[in-house]
Amino acid sequence: MCKGDGAGAPAAARRTNPGRADPVPLIAVTAALPAQGAAAAALAWTVRRFTGLRASRLSAGAALVGGLVLARAPWPAENYAGGSVFLGVAGCFAVACLAWPDPGPDPGPDPAPRPAVSRRTSRAPGTSTSS
Repeated sequence: MCKGDGAGAPAAARRTNPGRADPVPLIAVTAALPAQGAAAAALAWTVRRFTGLRASRLSAGAALVGGLVLARAPWPAENYAGGSVFLGVAGCFAVACLAWPDPGPDPGPDPAPRPAVSRRTSRAPGTSTSS
């Protein structure tokens, strides 16, 4: 192991190519549901490649949509949404989005502008503060 090869560094620090996929989420989605997982991985690659959307927010959005679909469906019914193709693709998409890392840290919301503060006082030049 050479000094500076990235061993022992956090995974985010070792990633030097933000366009390169992490294979673990891709293996997980294709192992869980092969056809839907492959479709979700291709869709995730397309969305991440051609948009500026962050992976964490895409994943959270896909998981939220899946949760809303499940919450809307009647559970004891025979047409329960838990076995639908859409829900499988949405879940695999949520995991597959995390395969392509973001280029940098999330900037978060813009901070509120601070009011301009003058460092000078309104006293006349040469006057003392201890009068």
